[in-house]
Amino acid sequence: MGHPPLARTRKRLTVVACGLLGLVLAGGTTAANAAPKTPPVAAVKTAKSPPSQPSSPLSPEDAAVARAARTGQPVVVPELTTETDLVTARPDGTLGLKRSVEPSRTKKSGAWADLDPTLIAATDGTLRAKSTTADVAFSGGGTTPLAALDNGGRKLALTWPTPLPTPRLDGPSAVYPEVLPDVDLKVTATEQGGFTHILIVKTPQAASDPALADLRLGMNLDGVTVARDTTGSLKATTPEGKTAFTAPAPIMWDSRTTPAPAEAQAKGRAGVAGTASASSYAVADGDVVPADEVASTDERPGAHAATAPIETAVTADALTLTPDAGLLHAPDTVFPLYIDPAWVPMIDWAGIQTWAQEGYPDTAGVENTKFELGSGYQRWGTGNHGLERSYFQVGYNLNGRLDGKHILFVTFNVTQVYSAKRGCPDSNWPVYLHLTGDNIGNDTDWNHRPADKGRWGSNSFKGSDCGGDQNIEFGITDNLKPYPNWEVLTFGILGDESKTTANNGLKRYSRTASDTYLYVQYNTPPNKPANLNTTPSPSRLDADGPAAVKTWTDTGCAPAGGEGWIGATNGNTGVRMNATVSDADNHLVANKFSFVDDTTQTVILDEQHSPFVASGSAVSIATGPLTDGHRYGWYSRTSDNLDDSPFTAACYFRVDTTAPAGPQVTIAPGDAAKPTGAERTLTFQSSDGGSGLVAFEYAFNASMPVGGASLVTADAQGRAQLTLKPGMWGTNILRVQAVDRAGNRSQTLNHTFYVPDDPNAPTVAGDITGNGTPDVLVVDGNDLRMYPTDHGLLPRPQPEGSVVAGDGSVLASTGPNSPGQSTWAGSLVSHNTGPGIRTDELFAWQKGPQDNGTLRIYRSSLSLALPPAQRGLLNNDHQYFKRERSVVATVPRPGCTGDCAGYNALDWSSVKQILAVGDADKRTDEDGNGFGDLITIETDVTGNGSLWFFHRDPGGDFSEARMIGGLGWQGITLAAPGDINGDGLPDLWARYPSGALYQFPSRLLPDGTPDVAALGDAGAKSQIGTGYTPAAYPLLSTDGNITGDARPDLWTRTTDGSLLVHTGRAPAAGTTAFAPPIALTSSSTPTGTTTTFTDGTLVKGAGRAEVFVVNGGAGFHIPDEDTFFRLGYTFDRVLTVPAATVDALPHIPRDGTLLREEHEANVYLVRGGIRAAFTSEDQFFGLGYRWASIGIVPDHSLDPIPRGADL
Repeated sequence: MGHPPLARTRKRLTVVACGLLGLVLAGGTTAANAAPKTPPVAAVKTAKSPPSQPSSPLSPEDAAVARAARTGQPVVVPELTTETDLVTARPDGTLGLKRSVEPSRTKKSGAWADLDPTLIAATDGTLRAKSTTADVAFSGGGTTPLAALDNGGRKLALTWPTPLPTPRLDGPSAVYPEVLPDVDLKVTATEQGGFTHILIVKTPQAASDPALADLRLGMNLDGVTVARDTTGSLKATTPEGKTAFTAPAPIMWDSRTTPAPAEAQAKGRAGVAGTASASSYAVADGDVVPADEVASTDERPGAHAATAPIETAVTADALTLTPDAGLLHAPDTVFPLYIDPAWVPMIDWAGIQTWAQEGYPDTAGVENTKFELGSGYQRWGTGNHGLERSYFQVGYNLNGRLDGKHILFVTFNVTQVYSAKRGCPDSNWPVYLHLTGDNIGNDTDWNHRPADKGRWGSNSFKGSDCGGDQNIEFGITDNLKPYPNWEVLTFGILGDESKTTANNGLKRYSRTASDTYLYVQYNTPPNKPANLNTTPSPSRLDADGPAAVKTWTDTGCAPAGGEGWIGATNGNTGVRMNATVSDADNHLVANKFSFVDDTTQTVILDEQHSPFVASGSAVSIATGPLTDGHRYGWYSRTSDNLDDSPFTAACYFRVDTTAPAGPQVTIAPGDAAKPTGAERTLTFQSSDGGSGLVAFEYAFNASMPVGGASLVTADAQGRAQLTLKPGMWGTNILRVQAVDRAGNRSQTLNHTFYVPDDPNAPTVAGDITGNGTPDVLVVDGNDLRMYPTDHGLLPRPQPEGSVVAGDGSVLASTGPNSPGQSTWAGSLVSHNTGPGIRTDELFAWQKGPQDNGTLRIYRSSLSLALPPAQRGLLNNDHQYFKRERSVVATVPRPGCTGDCAGYNALDWSSVKQILAVGDADKRTDEDGNGFGDLITIETDVTGNGSLWFFHRDPGGDFSEARMIGGLGWQGITLAAPGDINGDGLPDLWARYPSGALYQFPSRLLPDGTPDVAALGDAGAKSQIGTGYTPAAYPLLSTDGNITGDARPDLWTRTTDGSLLVHTGRAPAAGTTAFAPPIALTSSSTPTGTTTTFTDGTLVKGAGRAEVFVVNGGAGFHIPDEDTFFRLGYTFDRVLTVPAATVDALPHIPRDGTLLREEHEANVYLVRGGIRAAFTSEDQFFGLGYRWASIGIVPDHSLDPIPRGADL
């Protein structure tokens, strides 16, 4: 059994868009005939379009999604908020759009506020609602207008005929006491900016007051005119005919709480005195009416109240209300009596909610606002029983707002505030959601209701006694799938429409704006992958046209027919496919790689997932082994674990893993005898059976670079010609390798040839500057410094382009040009000349903590072997020795000849001293040219040292090693004075730990060939000096004849850094071979250098595999290859530095560094060794930071940095 159909109104009454806050009771006056219907789509707009996105790297939606994922809490997207719309980012990465049918918030002082009609006193003395859609103000007392409405500049104000007393406030209401004797006036603001004003007549005496017979209210209009229609409703219209405000026909009611006698007999069919009518309120469930439904209030009639219409008359400046005299003066009228007109603004851009009653077929539902909207069978009225239906129109994909979105689910939600069936549960009385025609508007009534287009869903509410008001949702996701472009949805809610006395399915629904809404949860599919490429990248070098220097074309992601070639790769991984993945909602995203052998039409990888990474990250995956000669294609698409992007176009490449045959080099007849500066023509020849031979790469008197080598293209027969003009006499080295279309390179051929020059041209051992005198070279801190000399010692020459210090020394080479590319500290250096070499070559050895020692041979920047554009200090950063001018970049360890006990055949790690001695064994090539040889002291595992001689071959490397001095050489210092005994061979000086200095003379064998073993023959040595202890002279060496007196001189460095020259002389009895020292410079204390790197630099220690990225001066380890490629790095960016330099990198960045881990959204600022997180984007940008300043590091890299409080 049910409860009364006319449920109590709620304290908050709101007006839907295009609807009215009316006063028509279900059993009251009828409305006017229907006017023409409002156009269905034009009547519905959303609030103002959201503003354009700011120039932030993240869109507002992206930023909100990121914050939601980080915090685990929903985050509102404020930029998308409107009067009806609220968009919320969810922690799962999706977004939810809640769109109310009518406005549920408004913007006040630039900020959104939920609608709240609570009255507050304004500074101008009026009473104003806190936040309503249209503006409404009430009098604070006195002669100010009773009520003033403003709907977008269209205004209507009503004035009470006498001064008003000061009101008392109660939420949205103001009560003016005793405006007439025993008569109070109450005004109430509504959410949409309308109001009701009700006279509360307390006694029969008050009802007899003549002032109450005709109430004349002053009316002030601006932009509208007011007229009465035939039903008594009032409409304020603009000059364009648009309704700005409306007032339903007013009614009045008394406070009767018991049925009239005739009503009790006939169940509500008898009339009462005058023109009033009594409400017949028969009920189900035992005909018991709850107490709160029986009594009338100032908001609505009670169950048994008598009601009557109020007549209205309108002039240009006044509105006259004439209450029903019969109800005013009837003897059975129960007081208080309520007289209730109302005004409502017409909001013309929001959704519509209305209802239709079969019992009042010509009454517009929007005008019956005394009660909530209903559905089902209303079977309790007197002559007004019948069906009720509620209708709603709300925007869906307005202005393409949801274009391109994946709609996960959609619900339409309403809130029940009354059920005729009050018990629990209420499953017997379902409600139904129907799609209807769009033709609903301000005057929709039962006779003009929209066409029914079928049921879209059903649900049921619990009874009214089960926990109060209840929200219910209708799932309509599947219904909408065929119609993604529908801009407007129009629904009807229907109940049980069986017309039986057992039907208790009548429902009523809230008019509060936020209670009726459409909810759409959606996801934006990720973007199509970008930056498709492979590592290594396919490349192509076409051989069309004449032989000439050309460059490689990186084909990248090429279509079929335009693909490039991949050469020899790692047999296990093949190549890596790379792509950048991104998502508009800032989800974590992955790439689905597909890889196909196009030759065999075999799918190798079918949408293979990469790891999920932050939006905007690079991802990669290995193809696996590749087959020589096959063509492959690959493509991909992005996944955010909810949706996939479209596929990319396919990328193709071909594979050739076989290198060309080694090249052959021949010289044109007669060119071999040409001197320096003359052209020589050389012919290269090779072949390739795979992708085809296209070019030869070469390096002349220089190491073959890795990439960027000079190139000459081959003809169809695999030949190419090169014309050179050698600038250096003596041995020249041309390094050549054949290259095919896939970039495969043959073994490098070191082709040496001799170039004649002026036989009288001088070459002086030890001469670096080219002035004909030896120069002193020392390691000084991080740099290599030189002390130029002439035969008078002073003044010292300063070669053009030299960087000269105050002590006269010249910068010879900076730390980045050292073998370890960081510092010369700890290096062993020696310089000497050779046949055809007018400025010394530099031999340099350096060992880091993790490597095995590197030996490198440098050519002087002044060498005539360099082309003019590369020659001279001004073309070499004012340095004599640059890495790119190396003769041999990394000297390989040669095999051993003879006694090889203790010889380290693997590397140069056993070296303790190196000495460039010139051509010591006089072994020449076919052109009669010799080469500069090397002597070293090396220790075995027990620490015992031996003396070793290394023969240098025409290619610049060493072809053999030979022991020339057995054990016992540890701690001895070597020096190369040149030829002292006149046999044309270099001699050797050796300083023993005792400070004694000995000379080891060279000698010839009986056949006239040099005996290099003599340089280590302790039995033949002679003492030439004493007192040169390592404690007094940590550094001792010779560069030959410095002073110009035909005798080699000795130079030393003292413990205070002073450089001394000990002039050579003929030794007399009891004397040494050297005069007392003279100063070359004093107190040249070595200075240290701190290595710094810019943010984002990739470094690794020499001999190590670990790679670090530097940010804020600190090093962050990259844990694996996948992370390396995912962060967008390539190996050619990795800088190799001494391992000690990497070990010295701090773990805590400098203050002010901005950092974020790869898969974490938090951005941190390092201050005082502690990281602090930013709490919002606004805070980040407000402090003046930019996205580009953030260093991205691998996950967990920030764990060693303590985390402090958020900023």
